[in-house]
Amino acid sequence: MKTRASVLNSGAPPHESTHADRLRDNPAFLATVDSNTRQRRFAYVVLGASFLFFLAAAPFARVQLPQLWAFLPLYQMALIINASVTALLLIGQASVLRSWPLLVLACGYLFSAAMAISHALSFPGLFAATGLFGDGYQMAAWLYFIWHGGFALSVAGYGLLRAMDRDFAIEPERCGAVISSSIVITLAVVAVLTLLTTTQAHALPRIMNGNRDTELKFAVAIVTWSLGLAAMGMLWFRRPRTLLDMWLLVVMSAWIFDTALAAVLNHGRFDLGWYAGRACGLLAESFVLLMLLFENSLLYSRVVAMQDRERRLGQAKLRVSETRFKAAFEQAAVGIALVAADGRWLRANDKLCDILGYAETELTQLSVQAVADPNQPPIDFGDTGHRLVKEPDTEPVEIRLLRKDGSRVWTQCTATPLRHSEETPDSLHLRDRGYPGPQGRGDGPETERATVSRRFRSCHRRHLHSRR
Repeated sequence: MKTRASVLNSGAPPHESTHADRLRDNPAFLATVDSNTRQRRFAYVVLGASFLFFLAAAPFARVQLPQLWAFLPLYQMALIINASVTALLLIGQASVLRSWPLLVLACGYLFSAAMAISHALSFPGLFAATGLFGDGYQMAAWLYFIWHGGFALSVAGYGLLRAMDRDFAIEPERCGAVISSSIVITLAVVAVLTLLTTTQAHALPRIMNGNRDTELKFAVAIVTWSLGLAAMGMLWFRRPRTLLDMWLLVVMSAWIFDTALAAVLNHGRFDLGWYAGRACGLLAESFVLLMLLFENSLLYSRVVAMQDRERRLGQAKLRVSETRFKAAFEQAAVGIALVAADGRWLRANDKLCDILGYAETELTQLSVQAVADPNQPPIDFGDTGHRLVKEPDTEPVEIRLLRKDGSRVWTQCTATPLRHSEETPDSLHLRDRGYPGPQGRGDGPETERATVSRRFRSCHRRHLHSRR
């Protein structure tokens, strides 16, 4: 795996290297996670099983079998669906990773699906006696080789781009346009190749004589087979191999077995090699799709597990926070209360109940104004709440409250807003420290106002001193 330094030395822009480094270690994608020993062993087992199937079928490739006309449309339909879904999933990953290699591979699968449609339409006896495009015996064979050779070239292009030193990342602002253009170009190439093959069939060398192969077909098949071997070699010699690279090796091996059985070792259509080769081709188109679907199921399971873990972690943090708050609230050496924005007592600790002489159940039936001394100015909690939003560090305020037995007690009150939005607090967190009122002083209004004013000035001086 390349390090960030090697990417920077290769000349890649900083934003590309950072993006590639972040995604290269992301286990959510087949194209970014390196294959481990267990995954490689499983891929080799599948490859070995495909090879054993090839060895078993190769000696009997020319054995003629009955013409099962239902086989070809079923095979073509399954292959078209598999290739199309694989292309769609790879395009989605290419858009997320902004990866040129993945986009080239996705276009290869799209090319395979579109060429399979052209091949099915041109096959003699399927939709028309000689195919929908005329001489289906000749055109279907050429479309088959163009189809298999083109897909092998796309895999080779993927391997070549992966083997290069620098990371090719599609620019974010052009990603959608690049992907759309690539899809259109791929379909246009298929249309042009199909048109040239059907309209210029007389200019192409004859490789089929009815349902039997000519000698020239063997040479064309060898060229197509060689393209598959070249693509497989590019994937084999690349180190380290990602999980996608491993399964593309399996795909290309099955693709090579398909070409060998259906075009090199057999004698013509509807023999054992022809049927067995197409079975290998269908498996080849299915391997990556199955792994992508399995990857998506794992991704969803990871998301569900992560959400469940985050939920349980949040609940645990909430329980710890509530326990700490309850301990601090109930064991505090000062009176603490939760008061609604309209002044109603919501909750009070034991210390505050001792200061006021009320039980908590009694206090919650009252409001702060109901226990405030009527001789002092009324407490406007609406104004207090709005002021606390703008000035949360409001200095302590001294107010006089009435105990249950009618006696008066001075309290130094500090309020903190508790809110769910930035506009208006839902409740106020009050901390009251009760102490006896001024002794040896008259209880007249003038004396009370002078005492309150003196206490406010003293509290303000302490507040300023604490900020220095």
